[in-house]
Amino acid sequence: MEQVEFLRTFGNAIRRRRAAVFVGAGVSMSSGFPSWDDLVGPLRDAANVPTTVRDATVAAEYAVQELKMDEVERLLLSKLDGFQSSSNDVVEELLSIDFAEIWTTNFDTLLETADPNLDLVLEDDDYENTSPLRARRLTKLHGSLGEAPDGTTNWRSHPVITRSSFESFEREHPLKWAMLRAQFLTSSFLFLGFSFADPNVGALLRIVRSLPAKIRRLPHFAIMKPPSETDERREFALFCRDLTAAGVHVVEIENYEDLPGLLRSLARSALPPNVFVSGTVDDDSDAKRTCTATGVMLAGLSEDLAIFSFDGSASRAVSSAYKTSLRPEAYSPERIRAFYRKSPTGEDTITVPRFGTAVFTEKSLEEMRSDVLSRVRVMLLLGGSGRTQEEAELALSKGIPVIPFGGSNGAAQAIWERGRVVCGFASDEAEHPWGLLSHQEPSIAAGAAKELLEMVLPSS
Repeated sequence: MEQVEFLRTFGNAIRRRRAAVFVGAGVSMSSGFPSWDDLVGPLRDAANVPTTVRDATVAAEYAVQELKMDEVERLLLSKLDGFQSSSNDVVEELLSIDFAEIWTTNFDTLLETADPNLDLVLEDDDYENTSPLRARRLTKLHGSLGEAPDGTTNWRSHPVITRSSFESFEREHPLKWAMLRAQFLTSSFLFLGFSFADPNVGALLRIVRSLPAKIRRLPHFAIMKPPSETDERREFALFCRDLTAAGVHVVEIENYEDLPGLLRSLARSALPPNVFVSGTVDDDSDAKRTCTATGVMLAGLSEDLAIFSFDGSASRAVSSAYKTSLRPEAYSPERIRAFYRKSPTGEDTITVPRFGTAVFTEKSLEEMRSDVLSRVRVMLLLGGSGRTQEEAELALSKGIPVIPFGGSNGAAQAIWERGRVVCGFASDEAEHPWGLLSHQEPSIAAGAAKELLEMVLPSS
């Protein structure tokens, strides 16, 4: 699946509180924690389980038969002890997103250490003790590390690692399993750092594949890096097709280093559809008429779209047409917001529009720009000025898609080329509307902007 479609679709699910994330071992490995196979390695050695037993859960099962569970848990602790639950870029970006629920199969405490306000569920009884003051819940499916009174690492919740513990999971943890199954069937999940070797997730996929085709479900997504070898890529392609049949769409990344940036874009995609308008246009000009056509277009684009600006001539023209085109019952002052800085002397001579909401701040220009742009999804650039170019540069640095109309002081092409890959307009389908943004007919230019906006904004 294209990243643009993933960001638009899953971002919309987050905004509607219908999204959850499933965190696998790959996320913790970035902080130095061992992989699943590395974790089972000491068990293999101690119980003399050969490497020909490739299934890690079966290898752990054989180890328990040879060593007993207490010794297996001790060996696992010896492998995990000493690792610090220090955060990493992926964890930081992940926790900045307002997921309704977080699930993990990991034993480590990376997530709850990075965000102590998470409502933690380790056992079924913990559902009774959830706090209404905490915004989201972290459920640890397969056990958790803890800290003993003497400071050593212990098991706060016993690990689920053997074949038999997976087979009895539904019986031993009925509430956790019921919650996971219900959410998987009614919400949109993002799998991160996950290989899909987990038996419980395999059981969920089997349930989905057995449902009648007429039942519609929200899509799930998995971010993965494809292998480099030809034979492995073919297997990966077949694997992705099989996941898609079960409702899990694979979003490919070229390098794992790209993941934090993709998550930042996802956080922005989950914001309300706030559009920032920037630019300077002359009265009775083609650019002014394009602003009017753009305002009319925006009024029909999304039921909860809002226009943000620093009250330039372009934004006034767009906002005026936007307000006029809205149905009276659809208009509210919050849908048009102009931001101003207060004068240090208190002698403000600013003339604000008689509609919308004027927001005054004592922040510096740089602070005001950064704060306002952190709340918008996309920027429309109509006409040009030195201030306009600065705002566009800041937007691009934050990964905000910028749609520059053709009259931006000759800089539209440069802005487009700089931002099209980072901001989600890299696909071939964006080239045609981009070419029409400079059209002299205002309705055609506004229609081209609409096509681009629909690539990054949720549909109404």
